[in-house]
Amino acid sequence: MNAETVMTALCIWEAMLEHREEVATLDNVWEAEGVYAMRQKAINLAAAVDALWWKLDGDDHRLDGVTFDWEFIPALLHYVDWRHGGWTVPKDVLGHLATTGTTEVME
Repeated sequence: MNAETVMTALCIWEAMLEHREEVATLDNVWEAEGVYAMRQKAINLAAAVDALWWKLDGDDHRLDGVTFDWEFIPALLHYVDWRHGGWTVPKDVLGHLATTGTTEVME
């Protein structure tokens, strides 16, 4: 794991701690599996989160002005499959992220 991916894992972990109670499935799995398992989930997601960020940002930096650690990652927490790993981000949400640069959770 390179230094950038380690930093992403730490950003994911920090967002998990801060937003745990806002994301029902995150909180439920946390209670069932414990802190160690949740740390491992943050590590396991890091490379995929980096890849998604770079894919959405692109060479033209569409996400310019969107903060990776304070906006992008917390928004993704709502789409992670905390029980099984990975995530399911609907294509319309990905399109919204890529075209508007906003990472607010869509209603």
